Amino acid sequence: MQSNGGVCSPEIASDEPVRLLLSGPSGGALAAQRACRRLDRPNLVGIDMGGTSFDVCIVQDGGVASMTQGEIDGLPVRLPMIEIRTIGAGGGSIASVDSGGRLTVGPRSAGARPGPVCYGRGGTQPTVTDANLVLGRLDAEFFLGGALVLDVEGARAAVEAQIARPLHLNLDRAAEGILTLTNAGLASAIRLSLFEKGLDPRAFSLLSFGGAGGLHAIPVAEELGIDEVIFPADASTFSASGILHSDIVHDLAKSRVMRAVPESLPALGLALEELRRDGASLLEQDGVPGEARELAVSVDMRYLGQAFELVVPWSDAQAQADALERLIAGFHALHRQRFSYANPGDPVEIVTLRVTAIGRLPRIEESRSAATSGERGPLRRRVFLDGAWHEIDIRHRAELRHPIAGPALIEEEYTTVFVARGWNCGPGPGGDLLARRSGAAAQARE
Repeated sequence: MQSNGGVCSPEIASDEPVRLLLSGPSGGALAAQRACRRLDRPNLVGIDMGGTSFDVCIVQDGGVASMTQGEIDGLPVRLPMIEIRTIGAGGGSIASVDSGGRLTVGPRSAGARPGPVCYGRGGTQPTVTDANLVLGRLDAEFFLGGALVLDVEGARAAVEAQIARPLHLNLDRAAEGILTLTNAGLASAIRLSLFEKGLDPRAFSLLSFGGAGGLHAIPVAEELGIDEVIFPADASTFSASGILHSDIVHDLAKSRVMRAVPESLPALGLALEELRRDGASLLEQDGVPGEARELAVSVDMRYLGQAFELVVPWSDAQAQADALERLIAGFHALHRQRFSYANPGDPVEIVTLRVTAIGRLPRIEESRSAATSGERGPLRRRVFLDGAWHEIDIRHRAELRHPIAGPALIEEEYTTVFVARGWNCGPGPGGDLLARRSGAAAQARE
């Protein structure tokens, strides 16, 4: 699995391992794109929260964006990759009080071993998972379906000693502060991912996956003004399902700075022909039949004098004047969306031509076995919310037949969904859970 959202042969992976740097998160982006079509939601914010990180991908008009340069551990990497924003925030993110008396959460993580204090594997520093357990949002007896019994007292002692006392807070307020700070960081990452593209969060639904995402998705959506949150079935393996449904992808590029004018059409045509020929050759080497091949063209463009480029899709790429005019119009429109202005009268440069060679692989038929719940039935549990303890409804996901009003918790073996006050959450088509904000805002959207 490659960072660009496609698979490659083991030989290519061995020769060029840099292709695989963001392979896991790109699987989640692909799964979010597939969910967009299945749910008939053209605009989704996919969020993947696991043990160590929080990944954000934007699906706009049914597609995910790619970028030609990313950053890994502070180092620039120039290769095509799906556009994903990652911050160090997950269930294992460590909470601490710094020397200035300020509460921080992440990016340091307790990992899986030793993991959070409540795992009982030697962890000593409180984490986001420990805070959720202290506040009653996790069932200590039902974690991993009961395979791991969580240490509530150990989590309480760690939060008390390392967070509550240094901040002169009681235990509950300290744990709540950890979650508040975590949710603010998650919302900030989403907001930045949308705003830098000139997009309004209110035009999107939130798609939450990863084992830890369900406990935070709805509070984060509230902060962003998003009215709908979708929780797919098998949230903890959602990214893996995206990898299973990926295609072969090769990225080819040819850099040549030229003005976007009719006089450049002959040079453009030669470059396009060469890139398409090379792409077809690579797919032939992969054994992809002709009817399963697809060649997509994009162009790196900028205004004359700019020091950065925008990648503009060129759906009807051909060395003809009218096609070039449509490419230039697409650049102006993308520049306006991204930066709130465009200068149609200014000269435009073409910097790089790109061809993505795609080999469509046979689709995998999905079958889903019936979830087993052990017939837990309706439950109630004390949970700390909004500064006080409340007894709220608990349902197992497999037993949920109708929407449940928040505050409530929906539990399954590998994740838990927190339904905030003012929200309703119930089963949707295909095994998904659909949560919507109550009131006029949500009704207007529908």
